[in-house]
Amino acid sequence: MNYELCEMCGLTEEEIVRYFPEHIAETAEELGVSSGELLERMRAYYDGFCFDGVHRLYNPFSTLNFFAKRDFLDFWMQSGASRLIGDYLKKRNLTVEQFRNIPVTGKFVNEPGEIDSASPAGFLYQTGYLTIREKTADDFILDYPNTEVLNSMSELLARNILPDGDSFGNLQTCLLTSLARNRIDDLQTALNALLASIPYDDFTRAGNLNIMVNDYSFPVQEWLYRSTILAFFRGCGVVVFAEMHTNLGHADLVVSHRGNTYVIELKVAYRTEDVPAKLIEALNQMKRKNYLAPYPGATGLAMVIDDTKRQITESKPLGDSLLTAH
Repeated sequence: MNYELCEMCGLTEEEIVRYFPEHIAETAEELGVSSGELLERMRAYYDGFCFDGVHRLYNPFSTLNFFAKRDFLDFWMQSGASRLIGDYLKKRNLTVEQFRNIPVTGKFVNEPGEIDSASPAGFLYQTGYLTIREKTADDFILDYPNTEVLNSMSELLARNILPDGDSFGNLQTCLLTSLARNRIDDLQTALNALLASIPYDDFTRAGNLNIMVNDYSFPVQEWLYRSTILAFFRGCGVVVFAEMHTNLGHADLVVSHRGNTYVIELKVAYRTEDVPAKLIEALNQMKRKNYLAPYPGATGLAMVIDDTKRQITESKPLGDSLLTAH
């Protein structure tokens, strides 16, 4: 928090532009973008560490590896104590989404406590997985610094949920193949394998706490389904955005992989007999609110989770007409 030292542990964008002009030009040429576009993407992926609420820094390890590999990869997992963090998350049944936009006091930022006895937010703040997003008049906001760290946390969560490393690798392959080849049934299979592994009873307390803090309007089970599926996509290296707004509303997930874009509306049925009605509701909502308008050529996809089975039991691409229940 010392203004004289706040830029010491990282690279500012000005320094990157000044000292790496050849790397920027060569990487931009290889990726087929302009230097300005490359810096914009780098800013979202590797920038964002902040120690005073004002100045933002790139992670040097990730930045140098990016220029060496010339690909947007999650190098963070190679530099941090990922096993330690993974065990910490698993032991406490923590989720990724509960650490978004957390308000904290100035005292917390300056004195987050001893790392072995700190709160989860304090622990992740001191280990670099959370950073100061902004400084307000009364407090500070903590969040993940950038896409790389958010993806890394998501991968740790997904690996912790699944019984072993092979399970994660197999599901990741299934997910990526289904998205690349537009195989909806295989996508449903991959997501159901994930859902089958989640100890929801253990995660309910974390979900309840997050909803109380952030004032979510949907039930805790629905929040857990959405946040876990979102983290799984991120952890598998898929470009995904949540709650993307249009002029009439917002879609649950917008997923992009290898030129294919999917606009996904998730619904949870708390009784099996409600699944068909929820499917129609999801399809009509996407159609009526024009969720696909910003994404030409995208596939609209309605998915319904039967909470009694904790599985996606219905998936259907969006058609042209509104549907009615029979």
